[in-house]
Parts: sequence; structure tokens; C-alpha cells
Amino acid sequence: CRSARDCALLLSVLSGADDGHSADSIAAIPRNVPRGKELIAALATKPVGVKLAIVPSLMTGLSADVKAKFDEALTVFRRLGCEILEIEPLAGTRDEGLDCWELLSAIILTEKAAYYSELLETPDDVSPICRDTTLPYVNINLTNYVQALATRECVEAAFEQSLESRGIVAYVSPTTKVTAPTLPTSLAEVRARRMKVAKTAQSDSKADKTLPTLPT
Repeated sequence: CRSARDCALLLSVLSGADDGHSADSIAAIPRNVPRGKELIAALATKPVGVKLAIVPSLMTGLSADVKAKFDEALTVFRRLGCEILEIEPLAGTRDEGLDCWELLSAIILTEKAAYYSELLETPDDVSPICRDTTLPYVNINLTNYVQALATRECVEAAFEQSLESRGIVAYVSPTTKVTAPTLPTSLAEVRARRMKVAKTAQSDSKADKTLPTLPT
């Protein structure tokens, strides 16, 4: 998507209930949220007075170029009439100070290992590079994964409560801390980059970082 209209067109197709999914329901979408063609029509209305929030603790460690682009985006929102607030949803909770990026990694990397495990059982279907860079994730501690899922539920509840209590429509945050690397110029460079990532993952797995535990 290259514009808000592109996003609206895509979301107008994706939004709504999925009759083929037993856990999906249109009832989960608030009545005041535009659906379908309403999304495109809503673009004509300026978001004057709409409250958006940024979470300062999620802004740490951003590369200079990512921060610059994010600040540009905030400027556009303010120009359109949005109010930008700074809040810390986890302040005063048992998860205050939690590294949300690390929490997401504990979930995503373990799920990657689960999805790839079956492929690794058929060596002929997986390239040596893929095997070398995925195997370290297979041994990630599953206890940490289950713990991370439980912690995520608490974090999500805190974030939702902060939105509702302050009348905020949405959070605004960079999707990544750094820009994407340049494209490799050779297969050798591809292998070197992936092996570096694999070694980092293996080192993190051995460190066995423990996430905050839930109260009993």
C-alpha cells in the first residue's frame, strides 16, 4: 500500500466476519468503525480532534532514519487535526518496564521454529542455508513461550484499557527499529547474513532469558 486509500481498499475487502472461521465474528467490530465501502468514503472526513497515542518506551533504540520518518508521520497527523498523546499503558502494573519488543520476539521466534520443524524433517525440500539458520530456533525454551503468551494477554489488556479510559482511537508506533538492510549482491553474502542471525538466536537461546512470571 502506498497511500491511505490503498489501505482502505485492501481493508474493505479483508474486514468483516469470515464465515469459514468458527472463531471469527463481525460482532467483535465496534458499530462506529467503518466497514467495506464505508472505509473509502471515510477518507473524505478529516480526523480533526481524533486522539492518537505514542508509547515513549517503545521509541527507544530507533535508528536515526526510522525516527526521522516516524516524526514526519506524526507531523502529518497533527496537520490533519489529530491530537498526539504520550502514555505508558504498563505504568503502575506488574509488567511496568517490560521490553515489549523482547516479548514479541519470544513468541514469534518460537512459532517460526514450530512452523519450520516439519520442513526440517525432509532435508531434500529445504536448502542448506535454511536449515543452518533455522535449527537454532528449534531449541528455544517452550516454557518461555507459554509464559510469553500469558504475559501478552496482560499487556494487551493494559493497552486496551488505556485507550478506552482516555478516549484514544489508536496507538501509533514504528513497525521496526531499523530500516531494512540493502539487498545482498551474492549467495555468499546471503549465507553470511543468515548465519549471523542464526548465531545470535543460538546465543540468546543459551542465555535462557526469563520473562516476568504471572502471580499464582
